[in-house]
Amino acid sequence: MLIGLKNIAKVVTVALVLQGCATVPLTGRRQLSLVDESAIQKEAVLAYQQFLSDPSTKVVSNQNSQAQMVQRVGNRIAQAVTQFVLLQEQAFSSRVLFYIP
Repeated sequence: MLIGLKNIAKVVTVALVLQGCATVPLTGRRQLSLVDESAIQKEAVLAYQQFLSDPSTKVVSNQNSQAQMVQRVGNRIAQAVTQFVLLQEQAFSSRVLFYIP
């Protein structure tokens, strides 16, 4: 009877781990998600608000040339990621359409 319970516990553990696995849309890699994404986002917003409300935090002006450079680089990264995702979607749809294994 004890051996049966151990096997059941193993099966339940494996099932829970597999249920927590998710695929990252951008990279396609698999990851174990122990915490819900929406909960992480809520905590991140709270942490950022605390960070900004801290008196020792210095916010950089938009008029600064370095801040403008960071903005340009961020925009270029965002465009590159968007283009990458679109290309991945096109490649996936063409593989499905023509069934290229």
